[in-house]
Parts: sequence; structure tokens; C-alpha cells
Amino acid sequence: MLLRTGANVEATKKRGQTALIVACSCGFDKVATILIKNGANIEAADSHGHTALGGACGYGFDEIATILIKNSANTSLMKAANEGHNKALKVLLEHGADVDTRDGGGNTALHDASHGDHFEALRFLLEHGAEFDVRDEDGNTALVFAASCLNVEGAEILIAAGADRKAVDLSDLSEFGKKVDSTREDREKRQIIVEILQGITNTAAPE
Repeated sequence: MLLRTGANVEATKKRGQTALIVACSCGFDKVATILIKNGANIEAADSHGHTALGGACGYGFDEIATILIKNSANTSLMKAANEGHNKALKVLLEHGADVDTRDGGGNTALHDASHGDHFEALRFLLEHGAEFDVRDEDGNTALVFAASCLNVEGAEILIAAGADRKAVDLSDLSEFGKKVDSTREDREKRQIIVEILQGITNTAAPE
């Protein structure tokens, strides 16, 4: 209830304990899960350096420790995708990370990988079952991100994998192009993306 009314999920007690640290140290697994889903920082430490995981392990709450480890892996998965670290993606998925985990804004690792030139990360996530048409809280798919960032190859990879071209509003893409100081290269990329989305340019399936 407090979170719904805007309570700060990272508010601390006198010793710097967050609600998540307290919940995990007391064995409140449902509370801990709710806090994590609402963006609680798993790595936060109190003034003595104690973390939520330390509290859970110290008091023998194995189930909570498992929840924290998995969610920590999920958070790291998002970071690895955003930076295009393929080896890290592989390790994290092998250790239980959810390929479709979401951040506070509803973005998945695939959304993060589609921002930049992380083509191998995109392919890797898709090969491991990432849902390509998942929408964030603003209704954007990974393809929308790729198109908005003029990521031509990323858009091609996503469409070849089956992403819905209609998820991208071409009028928005054109209006965005008019508002920014585009270089000739940007204008060419935007035109290529428009043609891809309209089906004028063929896309090959990801290798």
C-alpha cells in the first residue's frame, strides 16, 4: 500500500538499513519479492556494510537468498546486454538469469541491447528465447528502440527474427528526424530503416 502511494523503496533506518535488508534479515520472502519488483537495490548496504543477501544468509533464509541471487543475476543481465558483453550474458543465463527479466520501466535485456551496436548480444538473446515483441511501460518494443536509435543492423536482426514491424510508428520516426540536427549519414540510416519497416528492403535471418 505504501509503495502504491509513492513511498521511497530505498528509505533507510538509522543504521542505514533499507526495507529490503530488514525484510531479508527477518525472513519476509513475500515482502522482499514485492520490494525487488518495485526497484529495491539488492546491492545496498547499511552503515555496517550488511546487505540483504548477507542478512538472508546469516539468518539461514535460504529461499530468500535464492531469490536475491537470481534477481542479482537478472540485474547484471540487463547491464551486460546494455554493454554488449556476450560472455557475461552466457554465464548469467547459465546461472539462472531470466532472459526476459524487466527493469523498473518494463525494459528487457533485448531492449537494452537494441540501443547500440551490440549485434552479437541481440543475436545471442534471441537464440536463447528472448521475446522480441515485449513492450515496456511506454509501449515500446526492442524494434522501436533500434529504429529510434537508427540501429539499422539491429532492426534487421529483430525483424528477421520475427519482430512486428507495425510496432514502429513511421510518422513518429519521420517527425523525430525533423526535430534533430541530422547528419547525412543519419538521414540515410533513417531512410534505410523506413524501407526495412515498409518491407521494401529484404532482411536475412540472423545467423
